[in-house]
Amino acid sequence: MTMLRHCFIAGLASTAMLLGTASSKADTYSYATTSVGGAGNYVDINANVNGSTLNGLYYDQYVTSLATSSSGANAETYRSFCVDMFHEVSTSYSALASSNALPLASAFGGNTGTTAPAGISNAALGAAAWIVNTFGYGNLTDAQWAGVQIASWKAEFETISTDRTNLSQGNVTFTGGSSQAALTYAAQYLAAWANAGYATSSAILVNYASDSSGNHYQYQLIAVPEPSTLVIAGLGGLGLVGYGLRRRRT
Repeated sequence: MTMLRHCFIAGLASTAMLLGTASSKADTYSYATTSVGGAGNYVDINANVNGSTLNGLYYDQYVTSLATSSSGANAETYRSFCVDMFHEVSTSYSALASSNALPLASAFGGNTGTTAPAGISNAALGAAAWIVNTFGYGNLTDAQWAGVQIASWKAEFETISTDRTNLSQGNVTFTGGSSQAALTYAAQYLAAWANAGYATSSAILVNYASDSSGNHYQYQLIAVPEPSTLVIAGLGGLGLVGYGLRRRRT
């Protein structure tokens, strides 16, 4: 019994450590770079967001490396998710403007314009964060990874409430590309979001500072798994420990 109690305490400590690690990433690093990751899958997007029209093929898998200097010192790389369909990714380390989930403000000025799209609210970012935190971590297939990206875009940018979970209708639609399997996963993730009451969450926002020419690059989200999810995962591990102890005794 004492051994089992120690294992339980160790499991809770491990869960707390995972939470602490996830929440401290953005506080540790001051520079980032984002590139296309995974299999480089892409999806066909047709959208009208805040008066700006988007048409064509978009990559739907990204990775972001966080570092302590512009040279890439102490870099750690994470799966990340685009929350800005209006800007290009940064392929060299650039300073971070903020680590908080701030709204994308001001007016859109082009692919490398100085500002982000107007009117994207904290609630919109929070919706994307819920998708990312719930489904965007752990051992994912390329199709699942791309599906999380597609679902988070839909949750963030869709403004027609009756079409928030319909990938083929609304002001943001997704078809074609190399991500057909991902569309199936995206629909599942959006259905789960609807069942959760269109919940919102908070994730790490990688917000690139504008460069010396006034160009802004991207906003990316890095998942901070929901505490309840980590606790369940921790308890699952404890269940395996308990099963092993029981077998040992028998």
